[in-house]
Amino acid sequence: MIEIEGLRNLEFNIRKTNQLDENGFLTIEGVAAIADKPMEYVDFFTGKVTREVIPLEELVKSQSLIIGIPVTNGHPWEFVDNKNAGEYVKGTVIENLGIEDKKLKIRAKVYDGNLILDIQNGKDKLSIGYLCDMEETSGIADNNESYTHIQRNIKYNHLGTVYSPRAGEEAKITKFNSKDHDLAYSKGLEDKFKKNNDKGSEQMAVWKINGKDYNEQELFAEATRLHNENEGLKKQNSTLEGELTVEKKNSADAQEKINGIEQEIENRVNSKLELLNSIKENGINIDGIEKMNELDIKKAVIKANGMDDSIKDKDENFIEGVYLALMKNNSKDPVQVIAGKEEKKTNSIGEAAMKLRTGGNK
Repeated sequence: MIEIEGLRNLEFNIRKTNQLDENGFLTIEGVAAIADKPMEYVDFFTGKVTREVIPLEELVKSQSLIIGIPVTNGHPWEFVDNKNAGEYVKGTVIENLGIEDKKLKIRAKVYDGNLILDIQNGKDKLSIGYLCDMEETSGIADNNESYTHIQRNIKYNHLGTVYSPRAGEEAKITKFNSKDHDLAYSKGLEDKFKKNNDKGSEQMAVWKINGKDYNEQELFAEATRLHNENEGLKKQNSTLEGELTVEKKNSADAQEKINGIEQEIENRVNSKLELLNSIKENGINIDGIEKMNELDIKKAVIKANGMDDSIKDKDENFIEGVYLALMKNNSKDPVQVIAGKEEKKTNSIGEAAMKLRTGGNK
């Protein structure tokens, strides 16, 4: 018999025993990407909608590259690298399980306790962040949905856990650590109970809780009740937090602070929009511009005009002066900055251009 002190600890103890390893880490398996399934993207600047697919041959070609990429909580606003890894890396993809039914399956280990809790509470969909070459080719996918572009030469960056993946509900975690991997939820307890009955077991395991014996069927009912009670408490807590937010909002000091923050955000947004519009009017296209801060955008413009050496070791004021002069007197052909090099901008239909892509929302 297993002694458990307090019903309120029951669900936690079962989850800990059956999901986490000896270090408290969570191993997951799931579908990271799906071939030949149209995914919808909206262009940041133009609002143009594209529907893009990863062909099966491209998924096969890239599948081994997914091993070792970091697991993140949602999609970061930037790609993960050695400068921001401490902030974004929550786990690692440890194994490529191959492609089955056009689905790329992986095994990953999650280290971060907060992300583990998010996954256990429903943030269990998977979405990859990656770079790819774009091919403007339209067609009809196997599911009879249309597409406008094909993604090729995939370079994986991270695997995010999300609530709504761009590839659809099939892109999700399918298994946790153990054979009773989901015992913390009613489905897992029910499965274990059914397995024992299928084997013709006349005597089921017994747990003692607060001095009372529970068999697996009774334990399943009790765990379900606790789970529902916990969900109710979460809703009550959320309601109280909402009421507290309103009270704080009505406070003069809080309102003044909120106004200041909103004004600062508006100023920053307007400043960046003015900068982006100015660059666009001058015919300069910089790949990944929406991810850059204002100083990096100005440096990219200067580099695109062949004056990168002139700003080495210079302060922001000097860079600002060079940028303003170039924007007033720009006579160069429009250029596009891609992967650290300059290329002539072209409107040729079907030309491949490196695009930043993520498979879902945070």
